[in-house]
Amino acid sequence: VYPSISQKKNLFFRSSRPGGYGDDDIYRAEWVNGNFINVRNLGPNINSIYGESNSVIAPDESYILFCSSRPESNNIQQIYISFQVGDNIWTKAVSVGPEINTNAGAGAPTLSPDAKFLFFKKSKEPERGLYWISTEVFEKLRP
Repeated sequence: VYPSISQKKNLFFRSSRPGGYGDDDIYRAEWVNGNFINVRNLGPNINSIYGESNSVIAPDESYILFCSSRPESNNIQQIYISFQVGDNIWTKAVSVGPEINTNAGAGAPTLSPDAKFLFFKKSKEPERGLYWISTEVFEKLRP
């Protein structure tokens, strides 16, 4: 579920297939000669025992955003980011920061077509609603 396709036409998605790191992991399927092949788990720098969902890949595959409820976020669903530094090699995922993640939770990350803006939701009052922010906030997180 939650498919996201890059400019290279590679497909990123969540799956509960056996052999992952948790109940729900994020995978990539490469687009080659009109077929999705080489389905691979994105690995332990992204996936965890806490489950990952709602992933969205940057058009150029330089980073991926996803949601998870991890202990460091008080088990509140938050948005995390990981940067691709090699072929399916990803940095350790980190929170996108307090400009986005709050105690109201953050989820459903979506990028504008030019990837200049992130759209997301907060689920709990009094912040409940839809938000948007420049993706320039990610630059301070880039390794």
